[in-house]
Amino acid sequence: MAASASLNLVFGFDLSDTANPRGYLHDTSTITATAKVVKQSLSFPAAVGALGIQITNGVATLGTGSNQCIARRGAQAFTYSIKETH
Repeated sequence: MAASASLNLVFGFDLSDTANPRGYLHDTSTITATAKVVKQSLSFPAAVGALGIQITNGVATLGTGSNQCIARRGAQAFTYSIKETH
């Protein structure tokens, strides 16, 4: 598993009223988290009602790419953008 996070916070000051300056967070600010999870050699039984299956040497992944080699898949990114609402 590999994971990372980054913050791109853009701060500003509104000086239109110099007697009462206001700080703000600009709407281009973002928070991004990435994750890559690869688990190989999964083996477990599963059942739903009377229907049962056995998973042997299965693979589970979270990442980008569908037809690439598992080791070369990129991390999946999740981004939250801060937008001003009116």
